[in-house]
Amino acid sequence: MVIAVTPTLHLFCQAIADNPPRWHFVLQDLEGSNVLDVTDAESGVDGERLELLALVRGLEAIWCPARLIVVSPSRYVRHGLQFGLNDWRRQDWRWERFGELVPIKNADLWQRVDAALRFHELEVARHQMSTLTGPTVSSLRVARVAPARGSDDRSPARMRPAGESRRVGDLSEVDMATTASP
Repeated sequence: MVIAVTPTLHLFCQAIADNPPRWHFVLQDLEGSNVLDVTDAESGVDGERLELLALVRGLEAIWCPARLIVVSPSRYVRHGLQFGLNDWRRQDWRWERFGELVPIKNADLWQRVDAALRFHELEVARHQMSTLTGPTVSSLRVARVAPARGSDDRSPARMRPAGESRRVGDLSEVDMATTASP
């Protein structure tokens, strides 16, 4: 009998304001070993799109369905995953701005993130990454992201605490005793 095990990985992603601008992601197992560490330059792309591109590249690099803890210093990425994605999907990739539905920024990349959620279970955490020393995980604020349409869990979008936690505002604070090597 073969039992399929869903791996749990940390996906650290960030944009690097350099010349040319770069995106960077690191996939780590729970022991803190780097599985994949990728950086690439994208000329003509910067800011929020570059931050989101780091996430997309990381999600698309994962070879099998996985439970992911996405760690990003980007408020744009974290809030999009936690609060926007489900509404945007329901509203055909638009959001309400001053009473009018307008297209969201970077809809093509958000749709790629949404497609990845059909395969992966995502949680979101905020943590600063240093481009010099690499990612570390000590104490992260973690929140789960509702799955995309077409996945097994069709529950409505809502924030759910991850693991043993105590409530802190809208997110759950979870102690994760994992440290990455540089």
